[in-house]
Amino acid sequence: MGTWRLDTERWPGPDRVRWSIRRDLVVPSPDGRFACVLYSCFEIRLGCEVGFLTLLDGPPQSPTVLFQPRDFTCLDFSPSPSMQWLRGSRFVTAVAYLYDSRRNRVDRLALTVLDTMTRKWALHDVPADAAGRPLVEADDEWIIPARPGGGGSDVRIAPRELPWEPWPRRRWLDWITGARRR
Repeated sequence: MGTWRLDTERWPGPDRVRWSIRRDLVVPSPDGRFACVLYSCFEIRLGCEVGFLTLLDGPPQSPTVLFQPRDFTCLDFSPSPSMQWLRGSRFVTAVAYLYDSRRNRVDRLALTVLDTMTRKWALHDVPADAAGRPLVEADDEWIIPARPGGGGSDVRIAPRELPWEPWPRRRWLDWITGARRR
């Protein structure tokens, strides 16, 4: 599998030259057809980095952008994986991070799930201690196991019950911030 060509100069985001941003994370799908990307990764707080989400369709040498919501940041958990592919190459997940600088608080941490087959996406709120932990696929649900010896309980997600939205039909920030009625 080749290296994925990223066209970050044309993608929305901060001025990479001005802010000396050089870090991009690329996680190819198991079949090599897609790549999930967090690009223009930058530190927003001590030890907390975010990047903008993009989903690419191959080939790696000349990929096509499939999904790139404007101003949609996701947490980077390096060196732990920041993105995870599920059911082969059908689903990919990343943790959305919505920070309101006016109120100096994080409004939402949500598991973002992109379905490459139906071209839909969904969000599922996750507690801060579950963010960045790998999902385990079990029958018809995904499980974020509780931390060993650390109280709490497993987070269980039923994919069929998620509020799936088509990629092109939604104003992303309205959906993320809850401006849309549920």
